[in-house]
Amino acid sequence: MKKILPAVAVFALWTMQGFAQSVQTAAFRAILLPSSEVPAGMGRAAARATVLIHVVRNSAGQATAGSVDFAVNYSLPHATTVTGLEIDSGGAGVNGQPVVQTGLSPDNPLELPAGQGTIRQQSQTISGAGLNLLGAVLQNPGQFYLNLKTSARPNGLIRGQLQVAFRTVLMTILRPENEVPIVTNEPNATAVATVIVYATHDNAGAITSTEVVFDVEYKYGQQTSFTGLAIHAGGSGTNGPSVVSAGLTAGDPVLSDSSGMGDFRRDVEVNVSSHAVQLAIAGLFTNPGAYYLNLDTPLNPSGDIRAQLRSADQTVFQLAMLPSNVVPPVTGLNASATAAIAIDTLRGPGGAIQAAVVFFDVAYLFPGFTTITDLELDEGVAGQPGTPITFSGLSPQSPVVSPSGQGTISRFSAISTLGGIANLENLFPDPSTGYVSLATSTNPGGALRGQLAAPLSLAHVTGVISGVGDPTLTTIAPGGLAMVLGANLAPVTADLSGFSGDRIPSELDGVQVLVAGLPAPLLRISPTAILFQVPFETRPGPAPIVVITAAVLALGPPAPGAPPSGPPPFMATVAPLAPALFFGPSGGTVTHLNGTPVTAASPAQPNEQVWVYGTGFGQTVSGPLLETAVPPQSTSGVAIAPVTATIGGKAAAVSNALPTPGFLGLYQALVTVPSGLAPGLQALMVTVGGVPSNTVNIAIGLGAAPAMATAP
Repeated sequence: MKKILPAVAVFALWTMQGFAQSVQTAAFRAILLPSSEVPAGMGRAAARATVLIHVVRNSAGQATAGSVDFAVNYSLPHATTVTGLEIDSGGAGVNGQPVVQTGLSPDNPLELPAGQGTIRQQSQTISGAGLNLLGAVLQNPGQFYLNLKTSARPNGLIRGQLQVAFRTVLMTILRPENEVPIVTNEPNATAVATVIVYATHDNAGAITSTEVVFDVEYKYGQQTSFTGLAIHAGGSGTNGPSVVSAGLTAGDPVLSDSSGMGDFRRDVEVNVSSHAVQLAIAGLFTNPGAYYLNLDTPLNPSGDIRAQLRSADQTVFQLAMLPSNVVPPVTGLNASATAAIAIDTLRGPGGAIQAAVVFFDVAYLFPGFTTITDLELDEGVAGQPGTPITFSGLSPQSPVVSPSGQGTISRFSAISTLGGIANLENLFPDPSTGYVSLATSTNPGGALRGQLAAPLSLAHVTGVISGVGDPTLTTIAPGGLAMVLGANLAPVTADLSGFSGDRIPSELDGVQVLVAGLPAPLLRISPTAILFQVPFETRPGPAPIVVITAAVLALGPPAPGAPPSGPPPFMATVAPLAPALFFGPSGGTVTHLNGTPVTAASPAQPNEQVWVYGTGFGQTVSGPLLETAVPPQSTSGVAIAPVTATIGGKAAAVSNALPTPGFLGLYQALVTVPSGLAPGLQALMVTVGGVPSNTVNIAIGLGAAPAMATAP
């Protein structure tokens, strides 16, 4: 809960760059059973499916094309001839008409043996009137179902209603010293792992299905056999039970080649029937650091290398790819592609990239039959050849063959080499130096190419406001959160979701903010807004704010006696205290003592104690001083300037006010709701050291006794 407080408050002001075209992907799942057919069938056939819907949109947000990827994990008691796999219209218990088909038919069947396996199919590119139907699926997926037809059951063997799938991408770097006890006989072993989780839940919040994708890029130095890979419950330094296994065993291992370097991938359908697994899947979304990934070998069957799972930060590039962008340009080819390239990264101290994974979503359009033999991310400026950063896995030996010349490629690839990481470190400050290249059997040197971004422009600052996102709050305070607003402030949108370190970095993807010459810790950057902490060392009064990007550095140092390179600074107002309360669509950011938000559906009750969150409350007046860039880990014995509060114009007792542990620039006050307030929205305000905050709304209830809970 705490981790999203600042993000919720400033969401409305957080904007991304506009794109001429974009690719958007939505994930769904379905549980296919014979009993869901109409009329109901019998038998032991079953399947769990992940459905990815890709939509290409123009600059106005209108859909111009779409396609659907199907991955169906099936279990069949008998050999089966599949004659159809499609999305049909209709709610549970209702038969409908096909909306999206894969091309499987009685004339183009798929023969499956008895047992378990996976069907992977992609629909034809959808355009015209079909886009309206695809839009209806996106808007109301529960009124559509996935149907698998067979020669024996031509109307449907198994089916299941579509459910929205929640997705999280986790990453980690596995090492032997993380094992308990430490492994000493594999000192050079390491691996970068990506774990992608798709999960659905019912109206009560219970997990109904889960698919986990494990991808491991390993480096051992000698041939190695991997006999186990699993997610375990447990923190660093402790051993815990396995909760999700990738299915590797001593009898069914993964064997590396003689170099001991390579990668493997496993897609696992998780049995979510147990309470422990339900908790684990939910935990992977809410608290991944409480779980670790463990890789076993015959040498160390209880664990060879391991690491805690971590969330990753993500940067997304939308780009158009054309033959004319290839070096040299390809002529006579009427083809194009729209691509979304998402780069998820783990960051260490100073914000340096430690590992990354690149997701390719490329919607291509060729005039006819096409064999796509390569798709890669390269480093190089427009009009010049470049060098590869990472490959998607396509090759002449493993191509994508498209009879129609239309479709979507969805792949991902990890980056863990020092060279690859160095290339990314160069790319993020100036994405115009990177591009995506697609090759075909006809044009093996490249058929389509698109730069990740246009050349950089100088930053233009238009304002500096409190980090809560209220544009009227233009005074900021040392130690508090603030926002720079403007244009071209950063080349990408990035945050610290994948960061691990004791100090928040003052440079992120080549972006710096100077407050009166002092480097400011950065929490989130984007082209139009930067969230930062005002250094505690900043003196009250007018303070020049300067945003430095690669575009400024490219200007070089000024000539002797000349003014500094780049645009002039923006003058902000700094005061010792500038209290400001966070807010969101439902009012102020206020929680019950159990951490759940106060909302109209869960209002605060008279005489209940609630936590109120804000920033700009200043330095401590007793106990250890707060430090710039260092989130407070313990606030025992810490006090800030006196805090008072009012709700609905009535005095509200404040029994505690302190910096929020683990969060930079965030403060919380424990406020008791006074009695005698009318139910509904009431105005809430705090005063810190005699300085009033902004006013936010808080939902007040009828007076039922608040639930007993512990403070966060």
